[in-house]
Amino acid sequence: MTRLALTEILHELADDQHSEPSRGHIEPRQLPTLDPDAHAAQLLADTQALRQTVADEGRQVATMLGTWWDFLSALTDNEQLIRHIADVTVLFEQVRDLSLDVDKTLQKASQDDVLPEESQHSLAQLNTHILTCNESIAHIVAELSQRLSNDPATLSQEAQQTLSRLRRRQGTRHHRRAKN
Repeated sequence: MTRLALTEILHELADDQHSEPSRGHIEPRQLPTLDPDAHAAQLLADTQALRQTVADEGRQVATMLGTWWDFLSALTDNEQLIRHIADVTVLFEQVRDLSLDVDKTLQKASQDDVLPEESQHSLAQLNTHILTCNESIAHIVAELSQRLSNDPATLSQEAQQTLSRLRRRQGTRHHRRAKN
């Protein structure tokens, strides 16, 4: 059961487009950094899109953690993992807050092409927090991958097929949500 929980958490944090779970290659999902050379209007659109992404990611992580919390917290060797995952949700909130700070500085700025120093500073802080968040997610993915690679348990072929069907269904639902 631990293997199932860890595998599901790993898949939740994986970038679906760049990962090949059946081959053991998992790329973590990453938040995009914002272009410091972009114009104010583009940055305002980018921060809004970033906040939506952060909100979606935060909900997914919270749901996933809530699903497996009771089971994982009953086992003592998962305390640090649970803490790391919970920390990511805090980092998401910090990214959201910093994106709002960037918006405030941009809204005070004039419409010329050069970002004021205050906006540049806020944007640099935001990008630093985005990178920290991405590094934390990558660390969790590496930790999960390592733990799973050390587990000699293997799923039966029938269980692998069932899990694959479930993931496809979840992917279809996730894909439909992303389109809307």
